[in-house]
Amino acid sequence: MPLRCYFIPIILLLTSVSTLAQTGDGSRSLRPILIDVSFSGNNTIDETEILARIQSHPTERSVLDRYARMASSLSLQLAYFLKYRAGTDCEVRYLNTATVQEDKETIRLLYWEKGFHESQIKALFTIDTARNLARLQFTITEGQRFNVWGVQFTGLHGISDELRSEIEDPQYLKVGEPFDILNVVLEVQCALALLKNNGYAAASEPRMPRVVYCAPPRCDEYVDTVIIFIDPYRRYSVGDTRVVPHDSTGGLPPVDSDLILSRLKYSSGQWYNQSAVDNSKRDLYRLGIFEGVSVDTSSTNDTMDLKIDYRLRDLNEVEFSLEGSVIPRVNETVFNGGLALRYVRQNLLRRAIRLSIGGRLQARLISFDEAEWGVDGQLDIPEPQLAPSDVASINSGISRGVEDQENDSVLRSERINVGINLGWNLPSSYFVNGISSRLIFQLNSYSNIKGYIRAKAQKRLDAINLPDSCNDVNIVDETVDSLARNIYLVQVLQGDSPELMPNQKARNLKGVLNRTLILGTSVVGDHRNDFFAPTHGYFFEARFDVGLAGVPDVRGGFIRAEADYRRFLSLGDNEVLALRLHGGAIGQVGRFPLTPINNRFHAGGANSVRGWGAREMLVTSPAREFAGSCADTVLQEILVESRRLLGGLWLLEGSAEYRWRFATDLVALFFVDVGNAYFRNYGDDKDLITLKTFVENLGVATGVNFGYETPAGPIRVGIGFPVYNPLDYQRSKRWFWNHTESIKPAIQFSIGHAF
Repeated sequence: MPLRCYFIPIILLLTSVSTLAQTGDGSRSLRPILIDVSFSGNNTIDETEILARIQSHPTERSVLDRYARMASSLSLQLAYFLKYRAGTDCEVRYLNTATVQEDKETIRLLYWEKGFHESQIKALFTIDTARNLARLQFTITEGQRFNVWGVQFTGLHGISDELRSEIEDPQYLKVGEPFDILNVVLEVQCALALLKNNGYAAASEPRMPRVVYCAPPRCDEYVDTVIIFIDPYRRYSVGDTRVVPHDSTGGLPPVDSDLILSRLKYSSGQWYNQSAVDNSKRDLYRLGIFEGVSVDTSSTNDTMDLKIDYRLRDLNEVEFSLEGSVIPRVNETVFNGGLALRYVRQNLLRRAIRLSIGGRLQARLISFDEAEWGVDGQLDIPEPQLAPSDVASINSGISRGVEDQENDSVLRSERINVGINLGWNLPSSYFVNGISSRLIFQLNSYSNIKGYIRAKAQKRLDAINLPDSCNDVNIVDETVDSLARNIYLVQVLQGDSPELMPNQKARNLKGVLNRTLILGTSVVGDHRNDFFAPTHGYFFEARFDVGLAGVPDVRGGFIRAEADYRRFLSLGDNEVLALRLHGGAIGQVGRFPLTPINNRFHAGGANSVRGWGAREMLVTSPAREFAGSCADTVLQEILVESRRLLGGLWLLEGSAEYRWRFATDLVALFFVDVGNAYFRNYGDDKDLITLKTFVENLGVATGVNFGYETPAGPIRVGIGFPVYNPLDYQRSKRWFWNHTESIKPAIQFSIGHAF
């Protein structure tokens, strides 16, 4: 209900009776106002479907009926007042007997289309003369529903027996199934599609289908015979195809014609195929350089010539993104910020080649003791001749930075990767419409690991009180050894600094174990109506990777699987329900089961579980051998504080988000997020987790984002509250009402939807 409708009772109470009376021309001259339309006997068709067809609709009760009850003595004047003061948003509807008769025929036709050819419709309306209000009821006698007995096609003479046999095999009008006019339409479309895909480009339906029905006693059953009229016209073969840049292309360099011709799914001399033409047009759009593509046809005798007309997009694009967050940690609040900039040049060498070069910077604001920069580039080559795929991509990147700093001890990282990706495009009607495979070489290394661990342990030791029986020097040594050999080494440094491993073979392979070769494949099903701000549809992606550590002397590695499903449901013109389920698992194999940090799973942040900061979530614990020892408390606190440096072997995330556009360019996003990343089971040092540990450590967050809509999605800022916090509290205090004095909300700023 529009907001202004709620001011009507207030205006009414402030308006005198005489003023209202002057606005009308007599109470008895007003038509009865229709306040209710109901149905009875509609056992098969829902009243929502019937209301969508007919013209008679009731006036909203919240507009008229409720207000009339508030001022019953003024009900007729109120109706007149509503008509001229409320406008179309609060429309008053009247009973029209002529419209009712038309609606009876509309309902009868609707039932006829569903196979109820002998249905009967009656209408009864009652009028409250005192208040000049009317109610309308339609009584429906459905009768027997007719079934399909047979389907006949006429006009198919002259086509091949094989094609005729395929057309005359009904796909939708199945014998014995209930009649439905929608199936007739689909059957006609199917027949025309078969003809147009076999050379009959001008095939048409010259007459509407005819339905002959028969009922007892003339027939034993209630049955229909459907007669479909088809005109194949002339059969064409493909002639010449011309490529013509549109006039608006202007000074932009045109695309080489042979590249466009190489993307076509048909060839000269073949029978004309409409599906092949449509798929060719779709494949050209996938090159990413065209603003518009049209295919025109012209016939000469039995030959169909085609002309491809295209308009180019701007060849130079700049992409910019910005993200910020306010993250509560153990003993401080951290302000993080990041930005990325990317330049894209399209249609290089007139071959639709796409080059993108980007850079990013992320840092801990104010102190800048955590900062990282990176540069990457990608070259997309849509050349089927170079590889057995639709697109070949070559990519590389390098990043360096400070992962963390403790006093004067700085933990630095460096990552280098080079890879190639091959992609195949499938028809958009398929569940999976994109497949890709990749080969990536990456080098991961850290420096000053042991010094950083020692400084971290000493800081935590200075901040806590331990029993007098504990020796501070021994605790630091125990903590350093534990983190180096067990936790940090296995979770974040394994494969990066083998010199910390108590194994001479690993130390001898230093430099080799830093290298990882990854072979992977992905499948994507993208059926969203919009890439940046979808309102309906779904998206699915599955990834599978095998990593080989220590190439060429492979001694171990990992197997990684990940899946992401998103569903978007439109709840109205300005409302969308968005759902997401995201999960993955990693299995480590070999003598040196190494999984680099950037291949592990992370949870938390503006696009994950929004009650925590980016990469701030992880379920882990020290090895069992340290449980209860003097070093155990120090180890636990270091792990909690440094979750962002670690990575999980398991991940589960789920999100539900209600998106409400409450103004032209403003949107409110109410969300509930569930999830976590996992590595160590509490109480032991095994890679696998138990179902109990998995479930009881799922974090729950809720909150709201507000965004300003842009073509690339909303610029949003919001806050998330940890409702169930398994990371910072023991089991008895994890729900927020058990620690209201120490709730730690996370504030995030980002561009684009979370998913």
